[in-house]
Amino acid sequence: MGSRNKIVNNDDVLKIFSDDLLQAQRQFIDFLQKKKERYRFLEYKVHNMEKNEINTYFKVKIFQDQFLKRNKLDLDLVSEKRNKGFREKLIQELRRRSIYSDREIAGFLNIDRGMVYRAGRNES
Repeated sequence: MGSRNKIVNNDDVLKIFSDDLLQAQRQFIDFLQKKKERYRFLEYKVHNMEKNEINTYFKVKIFQDQFLKRNKLDLDLVSEKRNKGFREKLIQELRRRSIYSDREIAGFLNIDRGMVYRAGRNES
């Protein structure tokens, strides 16, 4: 592929990091490696960090299993319309007691992120 067909010139991108191309390459690689950490940080709810009693996937699963067992529900039934009250209560508890974002809670419960958002709007 010739340089005429490139959308962006690599050297131009690297110069954003440094005029020294070798240094720029190192900084660019470092930037890419830290990318995951930056986006993961943005997923956490900062205002809940002091209430992080549910702060691991394992603790989420334990809480979720206990809640479902106590309410005689199966995870597959949580998304059904008839279980909206139980679903919202579970979501609200996870939002209050965990460090996880709405997107992550939706993933844990195998439900749409919009359901988690709406449950948060209905909190008293």
